[in-house]
Amino acid sequence: MIGRLTVLAVVAVAVTASVPAYGQYPARRTAMPTPPAGVSPASYAAGAWANPSNTGPVMGEQMLSRDKGWDYEDTQLDFLLQRLTRNTWIRLDYRLWDASRPGDHLLGANILGVANERLPFNVYPEGGGAAIGTATVPAIDAVSLKNVNGMRATLGIALAGGSLEADIWGSKENEYEFSVPNLGPQDFGPSEGGALPPPPVFAATSTMVNGELGNNQFLYDHSFHVRYVQDLWGTGINYIADDAQEGEGLKILPMIGFRYFEMNEGMFQTGIFDGGFDGDVDFPGEDFNGNGQLDPGEDLNGDGVLEPGMPALISVINSTVNNEVFAPQFGLRFQLQHRWFTLGFEPKVAVGVNAYQMHVSTNRLRSHDDPYTSQSRRGARLAQVGDFRFYVKLNPSENIQLFCSYDIMVAGGVSRAHDNVYYNDNGQSEPPAIGVEPGFEVLWWQGLTVGGQIWLR
Repeated sequence: MIGRLTVLAVVAVAVTASVPAYGQYPARRTAMPTPPAGVSPASYAAGAWANPSNTGPVMGEQMLSRDKGWDYEDTQLDFLLQRLTRNTWIRLDYRLWDASRPGDHLLGANILGVANERLPFNVYPEGGGAAIGTATVPAIDAVSLKNVNGMRATLGIALAGGSLEADIWGSKENEYEFSVPNLGPQDFGPSEGGALPPPPVFAATSTMVNGELGNNQFLYDHSFHVRYVQDLWGTGINYIADDAQEGEGLKILPMIGFRYFEMNEGMFQTGIFDGGFDGDVDFPGEDFNGNGQLDPGEDLNGDGVLEPGMPALISVINSTVNNEVFAPQFGLRFQLQHRWFTLGFEPKVAVGVNAYQMHVSTNRLRSHDDPYTSQSRRGARLAQVGDFRFYVKLNPSENIQLFCSYDIMVAGGVSRAHDNVYYNDNGQSEPPAIGVEPGFEVLWWQGLTVGGQIWLR
């Protein structure tokens, strides 16, 4: 019985609590105030003469549109950029190339009455008389420009119906140096058998005389050194059309584009003369080793006094050339495509213009009094470039490719540093006449290229 009463009490309390408060107490009526004299009770009751309530300032709200990321990602430009990015790839390559040798070029002019200037021939004092020694004119057939390091970067974008590729490449400065050995006196005084010592040995720069074949040489008895350098870089852009057939198999892709490459070369000759072997006793100096003492064999005039003479004559002949080739380019890309690899051969031919600039300078060519001289020549001529590439690509994944190729580049109508030196002398009464005589030839580069390619999908 008690339990039932308890339940009924709880239900009653709950029902009571759910009833609104104004239902618990009688509503308090508010008497309507008496309207002022002369005012209609109806209009007063309608509130026309009531004091306005103080409701505060009016606040307005406006819904902002959804953030669109600077109003950018939903534009047509964003769609285009995303599509280009998904169809873009980048490749970086390392190159190890060789350049063709300058060849068997003589560093001088032909000499009248000498069959081969590369072999020893007798040299005589300017006024005539007995031979003062033997000389050879150096050649640059030993110059070798091999194993030069380089890099190439390529950016490709796949488009509707083809692709666009742009690359830039360059090589480290390629350098070769050599000197002529065993110059100067070969011995001093008579030999053990009483015979004369071997004649001195010279390196020589042979020149024409007033533009004609002659017998004129500038001699070096201390040293003769040659430094040959080459610097090469280029860039280009090509459009490669897609093959009509999709999938694996043999593809033939025509291409058209434009290329630019620049080749700079320099050849720097330095010869030192400090003996003066003229067959007589009036040598400019006798201190051959420069120690300030009269050593055995240095007392050439037999007076017991060291003749220091004049300082050594250091003669310089420098030649530099700059080639800039601008050319439209045509080619084909043959590819045998497989899921895991691609074999390819890519020949390209470019025909354009070589804008060249040459410069030849000398300093102290014949004597200490000879001034610095220089001569330049610039112009333009037709140039041809052939590029042949054999390559293989490996496809370890959808977005990564490994690349290896053997490249051959041949250029015609370009000038090299040794081509442009005009070896001539107009006599002691005239300034040195070694200047510029433009020369052009065909040269090539070849080597191995390895690299990797990444698709930005």
